[in-house]
Amino acid sequence: MIYCYDFISLKVSITEFTYGEVGSEDLIKEIENHINKNVQNKAEKVVEKLQKANCDFLEVGRELMAYHPDVWKELEWKKDYAQIDIKPDVTVEVIHRGIIN
Repeated sequence: MIYCYDFISLKVSITEFTYGEVGSEDLIKEIENHINKNVQNKAEKVVEKLQKANCDFLEVGRELMAYHPDVWKELEWKKDYAQIDIKPDVTVEVIHRGIIN
């Protein structure tokens, strides 16, 4: 069973950037992708550690219970939680760039 979880949505403001002009949409997408990849990797590590500790700090069980009751009824949560393949979903959006946007 794979469960995708809306882990975090970041709205980023760039106030100083030494690489070049931040007006380029291609560069903004590259920055968003770089931040997304970094945060995604960290989120996956957090989920992995929580599952190893059998800790449902993110309340995945509560969300399953509320929004996917059929799936919830099939699970023995205390035993199955560590075995569920949880894929955190991270999104990053640059909303401001530079001092003058």
